[in-house]
Amino acid sequence: MPDHFSDVQLLPQDSNNRRLFAHRQVLAMNSPWFAERFRSAATLNTGDIGPIISIPFDYDTVLNFLKLIYPNGNFIITAENVEGLMDMAKEYQMPNVIRKCEKWMYQFMEGGSAVLCYYLARKHELPQVQDAALLHLAELNSSQLRARLNLDMKGKSPDTHEVLLSDLCIRLAGS
Repeated sequence: MPDHFSDVQLLPQDSNNRRLFAHRQVLAMNSPWFAERFRSAATLNTGDIGPIISIPFDYDTVLNFLKLIYPNGNFIITAENVEGLMDMAKEYQMPNVIRKCEKWMYQFMEGGSAVLCYYLARKHELPQVQDAALLHLAELNSSQLRARLNLDMKGKSPDTHEVLLSDLCIRLAGS
């Protein structure tokens, strides 16, 4: 439900066609991509609450993203939402969000789970986070590494598991 000051509608990928209402100023302050879109507002489809922007991410990911970038949001990054946040941050050129996710990854690794962090750092080209994750993973033997990978990456395809395991084995053998 929009508030009285909402002036943009975000249309995420959603089978129920749910929309999210936001504020151009907040989006533009956080993202050069959005700032540019709003500068050329004539090219945007307009609805009853301002421009309508299709977002190629699912509803929950976009909702989490908005909760993270809005002031006074008490949003907590978790293992379940960090990848979507990072994907959106990359898509919409938001290094501040990437930095928040990086900070979370360093803390998450201290809790003993570096496979997810390595995967995300590799995907988003964050070599320092990759190196930190490798330091944590170097302490594991191959069966522990495979078990950790299966646990941390349970939602990923078998191909992703194998590619990641192969990459980790090569990188760890070289360290």
